Amino acid sequence: MLLREVLLALRYSSTGERLRLARQLLACSGHKCRPSVPEKCNIDSIDQFESACVRLAATLGRPGKIPSSKHLDFFRFLATRERALTGAVGASDYFFITAFVSVLAPKRAVEIGTLTGFSAAVLAAAIICERGDPGRAVVDTIDRASECAVAPKPIGFEIPEIIPEFPGAVRIHSGRDSGFVQEIAAPNELGLVLIDASHKHPWPLLDLLRLAPFVRGGGWVLLHDIKLGTLRTEMALRGECLPFGGAYGAEWLFDAWPFRKVSGGNIGAVQVPHARSTLLPFSVQMMRTPFETQPTKKRELQVSLYRALTTLSRRPRSSLSYRGSATKV
Repeated sequence: MLLREVLLALRYSSTGERLRLARQLLACSGHKCRPSVPEKCNIDSIDQFESACVRLAATLGRPGKIPSSKHLDFFRFLATRERALTGAVGASDYFFITAFVSVLAPKRAVEIGTLTGFSAAVLAAAIICERGDPGRAVVDTIDRASECAVAPKPIGFEIPEIIPEFPGAVRIHSGRDSGFVQEIAAPNELGLVLIDASHKHPWPLLDLLRLAPFVRGGGWVLLHDIKLGTLRTEMALRGECLPFGGAYGAEWLFDAWPFRKVSGGNIGAVQVPHARSTLLPFSVQMMRTPFETQPTKKRELQVSLYRALTTLSRRPRSSLSYRGSATKV
């Protein structure tokens, strides 16, 4: 089976790096990645938020970190809004997102998968509650679409409704995929990113591999809908169906992750290892899982995956010119 991956690496990976990737794949021959056991951090109500943040801070090695009281005010505001849009994060999800922000206090974050812009606005509000308003964008959100799939409006239309005091805190990059991150972030720059785009395997894996070089070692990747496939199966047994399907991609990725991870119910976080090359055997294992996407897309996705793999063992560049400030599509 490994020979197949080596041949695909030689065929599909970036020109000039094919032999190196093939050698690295051979070097990890026989290496079996075992899934890690997730630490739990479910937050089901506002009343649980502060104590959960304290526990999470201790879990992440930052004991004594106390969340800003401004988060609770923002949650109460969100609770007053009527939302009936498909595919949006729920209350326990945005409690979890905010808890990670409160502990890590990143200067900025990147999101893959904008949709209405709700989760991007939540990320931005959480960062500003912790660090104050810097007067510039603190979240870059990327989406392949330009029009929202769940409402006849542009991508990210909810952002100014949710954070009217600082709508410029989120910069939208529509019509782009996760590969665009190289245009807006430097290697090893980001401490926190959120992936909530297509959940069909292998898209979550590809998004993560593209982001990994730009997340610093020990940084965290939030994954939404890590129970979506199971939820679809359970509903089908009851004769019900999800209005937006129920792909397993994010669930498989989270469950198989061999490094540290934290579960918050239908949302989770995985920690990026310091040595990106250790992701190679895990990625190859994941790529052997049958794709949930259309068969006609298989070759295109394989090419993208192997090209993403070639970046994992490169020596990180010390800097990358940040061009995102002028980019808004």
